[in-house]
Amino acid sequence: MRVMRVMRVMRVRPCAPGRLRLFVCALPLLLACKKSGAGVADAGAAPSASVSQQAAIEQASTDQKWIDARDADPLELARLADAVGADELAAVAGDASKDESDRQAAIRALGFVDDPTPALETLARLAAGGGTTADLALETIADVAPKQRPIEEIEPTAWRACAQALLAAAPTVRDPARRARLLAALIALSNRGAIDASAIPAE
Repeated sequence: MRVMRVMRVMRVRPCAPGRLRLFVCALPLLLACKKSGAGVADAGAAPSASVSQQAAIEQASTDQKWIDARDADPLELARLADAVGADELAAVAGDASKDESDRQAAIRALGFVDDPTPALETLARLAAGGGTTADLALETIADVAPKQRPIEEIEPTAWRACAQALLAAAPTVRDPARRARLLAALIALSNRGAIDASAIPAE
């Protein structure tokens, strides 16, 4: 009998109706908070993934511009110049380990940048060499020298340095076609005031 009484005393009492209603009402709020917390965590991870995806898309777009510019289409060259700028174009043009078609595209695209002065040293060095790269460099110098845009150039003294480098290379350029390109570049630089016309060698 005593055991039965103890068990009756220990028997769990049912919840009062008011407490039960309170628990039932609070349960949806607890579940909603849990879902909301998971959403915040997902939202925190989303920007990182989004930035990574955007960077990959932009890189793919730039790579495609290099491919499109290989055909020397002026519109594609202008797009490449606008996308990467003079510094990167000069870096690719002057890197002998790069694909030759990309190097030539870079040299041509330098004719479409607003300020070619950061690349003039590279162009002058390439012009003193040989082959198609030298010819393209001379043509690009002759093309950009007359263009005096209303901007503040990054390296305004590069024009004179470029002209002096071409003058130093002139005695070694004997091929008639290449020498004609060299003289055209020097004349364009002279018209810009980078060199005195009297310093230009005769044909």
